[in-house]
Amino acid sequence: MTGTARFCGNCGSKLEPADLFCPGCGEKIDVEKSSQQPSPDVGRVAEEPEVQPPPTADAEQASPPPDEVTEPEVKQGVGESKSLRPRRAIYIVVILVVTFGLFAALYAGAVFVAEEISPGHVYAIAFSPDERKLASAGPDSELRLWDLDTGTATVSTEIGQGIKAMAWAPDNSLLAVAVRNQVKLYPLPSLKPATTYQLDSGNTLALCIDPDGATMYSLTRQFGISVWDLRRGGRLGGLPDLTQRSLDAAGFSADCKRIITLEPYGREKILTVYERINMESLIQIPFRSMYNEPQLVGLNTNGSTAVGIESSRIRTWKTTSGKAGKQHSLSYLFPSALALGMKNRVFAVGGKHGLINVYDGHGKNIKNLQHGSALGLALLPLLE
Repeated sequence: MTGTARFCGNCGSKLEPADLFCPGCGEKIDVEKSSQQPSPDVGRVAEEPEVQPPPTADAEQASPPPDEVTEPEVKQGVGESKSLRPRRAIYIVVILVVTFGLFAALYAGAVFVAEEISPGHVYAIAFSPDERKLASAGPDSELRLWDLDTGTATVSTEIGQGIKAMAWAPDNSLLAVAVRNQVKLYPLPSLKPATTYQLDSGNTLALCIDPDGATMYSLTRQFGISVWDLRRGGRLGGLPDLTQRSLDAAGFSADCKRIITLEPYGREKILTVYERINMESLIQIPFRSMYNEPQLVGLNTNGSTAVGIESSRIRTWKTTSGKAGKQHSLSYLFPSALALGMKNRVFAVGGKHGLINVYDGHGKNIKNLQHGSALGLALLPLLE
């Protein structure tokens, strides 16, 4: 039986019993070390992996399959709030936009209704002979009589659109109103159905009933004059329209003897006063257009004073010389109608939103009226 085999402790070569040096690496052989087995790392074959025993049924149930492994739980509330924030913001924006749209539509509808039924510019006004009553007409198609002592409307009647001028008879018996291409005569104070005169055109700017109560005069925008017989009815005569002329404003003196006109001429506007009998021009006053020209004109009772109304001022001129007379500041208004009292003690200016301001002879505002329906007046704030 052979002895225990020896190996080199340095290189692992097998040694003979008599070897003092390793034949492989020449290392001196230590007898004690050489008797040991070679280093486990030298020449060792890799060990096979340890075979695990098959899992039991209980282990399989305890360990879920890989595809069923659940993700970490998300805290309730925090995850939901983060995911719902963008969605909630969109909902809020949509609600705000829809609400704003509804309010905008309602407001636009209210403004449209207000524009349709609210008082517009006053079309025409006229004083009674005693200056205690005032007639007014506007876009609401109504003709109204006002008691200036109380500031209330006493009588009204439906008259239609297109009113251009009116005149109160000196004997207080009737009111003449130019409506489109007609002149209607309303008996006072009832304003019952009127007698109607047919006009050749619908551009009447001024009316005047002669103090004799039997004759009426009308003046058109084209400077056509008609004379009417109020007792027998019908047109007596007059002057035809002049197509090359176009008046901005016109009026008669209360005695119907003089006529005043405001007419554009190039870059100017010319105020002219005529004698009605022979159409002789008494004065002509030029104004720079869009600067200081009046927007409405009128004459006092006997035609001795011409009156011009600007947006916030009244000016006067002597019709014999054209010399400027008194002037007064007025409440700012968009003037559209003018009435002068027959006793020269009051005048009235009508304008936007049915406003009518009444002044005394010194330009002091003594009464404010507003022509329009109750609903129309209530909706006025929407248009301001």
